[in-house]
Amino acid sequence: MSGHTPGPWETAPFGAGVLVGPQTPAGIGNVAVAYGEHINPDSAANARLIAAAPDMFEALRLCLAVLPGLEVRSWPPGHRMQKEAIDAAGAAILKARGVK
Repeated sequence: MSGHTPGPWETAPFGAGVLVGPQTPAGIGNVAVAYGEHINPDSAANARLIAAAPDMFEALRLCLAVLPGLEVRSWPPGHRMQKEAIDAAGAAILKARGVK
């Protein structure tokens, strides 16, 4: 896998849909199209979520770099939230990379 199209990604109207991709000198590059709200009322929200993917990927990557060494003193001993957050972030990154 070579990676993904670098972010940030933007959204723009595209025919009956919403185009998602990076801003280029020629406009928005095509990464995905969420079809118009006449077909799917959630298409604009889906397009925004897709456009946020590179930013969320980077945020998760940064969380995984910090969370394992973080000592959270306000949590009771044995609290699982930190491990669950690390596991969830790691699973999301693997999914984005195409690893099952």
